[in-house]
Amino acid sequence: MYEKILAAHLAAAEHQRLRVDDFLAELLTGGERASDAYAVYEYLQGRSEDFARFLIAELGFASPEQARRSLQARYGEALERRRQRLEQTGR
Repeated sequence: MYEKILAAHLAAAEHQRLRVDDFLAELLTGGERASDAYAVYEYLQGRSEDFARFLIAELGFASPEQARRSLQARYGEALERRRQRLEQTGR
């Protein structure tokens, strides 16, 4: 789940009109949203750059760019669907 949170954070940084939560709505399952890990993320307000840097290190990525490439390969289609839906519908 933390990979998905980081993927959403990195995608939001590239798309000024979308927020982390917009991408998380596409990536997370209902079970993940109900998990203790998600509750901790919400409690810590994990949308900050510091939290993203923490996740990059904890998930073992050497750099933000390596994380972006790896996570784009894994979650890119879902992230793109969300971006396109916003452009088409405005939400």
